[in-house]
Amino acid sequence: HMDVLSRMITTQTIMFLYMVCGVVLRRIKIINENSRPSFVKLLTNLLLPCMILDSFNKPMDVEELKGAALVLAVSCAMCLISYGVGRVIWRNAAPERKGTLLFGTMFSNAGNAGTPIVSLVFGESGVLYASFFMIPVRILLWTMGVSLYVKGSRRDKLTKVLLNPCVVIVFVGVALMLSPFTITGAPATALKSIGDMTGPLAMMIIGASLAEQKPRELLDKDAFLLSAMRLIAMPLIALGALKLIGMDEQLMRVTVILLAMPVAYTTAILAERYNANYHFAGKCVCLSTVLSLFTVPLICMLL
Repeated sequence: HMDVLSRMITTQTIMFLYMVCGVVLRRIKIINENSRPSFVKLLTNLLLPCMILDSFNKPMDVEELKGAALVLAVSCAMCLISYGVGRVIWRNAAPERKGTLLFGTMFSNAGNAGTPIVSLVFGESGVLYASFFMIPVRILLWTMGVSLYVKGSRRDKLTKVLLNPCVVIVFVGVALMLSPFTITGAPATALKSIGDMTGPLAMMIIGASLAEQKPRELLDKDAFLLSAMRLIAMPLIALGALKLIGMDEQLMRVTVILLAMPVAYTTAILAERYNANYHFAGKCVCLSTVLSLFTVPLICMLL
């Protein structure tokens, strides 16, 4: 448990240091109102697509897919259940916060914060499960998730969602994974290195948006509620449901740990990309990341 705790603290501390860099960059005006949109575009049009493609750049054989089918199903179900729960809980939320609250309830920072912890606790097999768990999450995040932020008629929304580079790349990635080909050599290294810049830059942009707010404003009732949903309610709902259906212990533990992660940083990036309330989205990411230092070790102990 100490290992898990120290790994968790290390992971979240790194995230914080990135955020602090963002605060400093905002203070010294390297990131400002004029340059911020360019950073967000760089992130959503290049870094994120590279990260997504890199995560799918592994050939899958049929046997592995069979074993993973259950993980895929559970992952899909949890996204949809959390969407349903979110719809009920946030039905009276302010319109400009609703997309962020729903998105934050549905998607955790499982890829960045969850996978390192799963690898520490369960080794290679855990990582394999985690990477399968992330497939429906990525597909839903870049389709249904994006549609929560896009404004306009149904048709407008559909067009904007389908033309989002990250959505296009998810479909390319799935096709790549199911094909016998893998990207190798220099292109693969470049792809991975560019993708690895996503986390740091995203957290810096969130840090920059936090620098524009007064410390008092960070204590927000909705952000606290969302953090409680994300960090405590969702993993416990999953734990109860998976115990009921008698799911394999290790699979269940991996799932619950991934669901116990803080709000996905994409929440804030998409809010900014589609002109939603990104200050509020940044608060949600920041607050849930801080609180996760206390809740994740508790969930791990419970398991």
